[in-house]
Amino acid sequence: MNSILQQRLVQQQLAEPSGGTPATVATRLVGLQAQEYSQAQWALGVRLPGCSAQDVAQAFADGSVIRTWLFRGTLHLAAAADVQWLLTLLAPRILAGSRTRHQQLGLDEATLHRCRAVLEQALSRRQLLTRSDVSLALQQAGIPAQGPRLLHILQWASFNQVICQGPQQAKEPTFTLLDTWLPPTPLRSREEALAELTQRYFTGHGPATVTDFIWWSGLTAGDARRGLAAAAPGLQRQVIAGQEYWSAGAGPACAPALPFTYLLPGFDEYFLGYKNRELFIDPRYVSQVVSANGIFKPIIVVDGQVAGCWKHIYTAHAVWLETRFFTPELAQGATGLAAAAHRYSQFVQRPTHLA
Repeated sequence: MNSILQQRLVQQQLAEPSGGTPATVATRLVGLQAQEYSQAQWALGVRLPGCSAQDVAQAFADGSVIRTWLFRGTLHLAAAADVQWLLTLLAPRILAGSRTRHQQLGLDEATLHRCRAVLEQALSRRQLLTRSDVSLALQQAGIPAQGPRLLHILQWASFNQVICQGPQQAKEPTFTLLDTWLPPTPLRSREEALAELTQRYFTGHGPATVTDFIWWSGLTAGDARRGLAAAAPGLQRQVIAGQEYWSAGAGPACAPALPFTYLLPGFDEYFLGYKNRELFIDPRYVSQVVSANGIFKPIIVVDGQVAGCWKHIYTAHAVWLETRFFTPELAQGATGLAAAAHRYSQFVQRPTHLA
């Protein structure tokens, strides 16, 4: 196995997971992309042997793990203690980049601040509001709030630290006031935040390049390099094939223990945590993982390489896992597939069968 991929499997808590809670996994990885709720649950569960979907749902319900808009303006999971300092660091650049779209949607500063007042008033009466509840409250206040317009209002309020998501209700996200949902967290200077984000990215994702970090974090190249300069004493630098990689340690002395096959969710950090993906997927197969509209499918990883895609099909009493490998040779190498399926079965707490 490629030594870089071997180390990443360990650092990402896929191989040799250290246990803990959903919050400790979120803390280690800083943020896990979370567009799709059930896939985001599995992103934590696959890194926590013995953890169930109910355990992850409880972490959302008790507020130890938060789902909100963070890196690159997209939905992520993060530990509660990290949300405010991450937003303080990341949100100004994202909000600046949203102004043109806000203008197109008729969301000027006055309208957005009216939205803020409506949200604060509505959430002071009810701790949690579903997306539908938020839309209704805004429309009752004379503010059209549907489709893309509602999405951008919610994002704006989240990036301005007014709201965050609470636990899921049925199939709808809920929203709550950030200050009442999250514990008080210490303030960090911008330089301290840059250093911490850099250190923790290369701890949870390393070995990785500065280019990977810039893409993943959404920081400017200048900020990323300032963060690296501050964090470098705690990191290890490797040069492999002329490319500079950074990580928090030398990595495992031997290959991770079996199984070598992993069923990872869509939008997983193993795939999305890096700009350069040629190390772990043949470019010919990328279009089979990433759709034209930017949907990242669940992937099968064999010995560090993306070998195919999978999906689950629920029946009344079981879950069928349908796998599609890129080539027959890759399928033959997936010796740990049954063990990976069993891991998923434990997580969803249903019998699972390979289709």
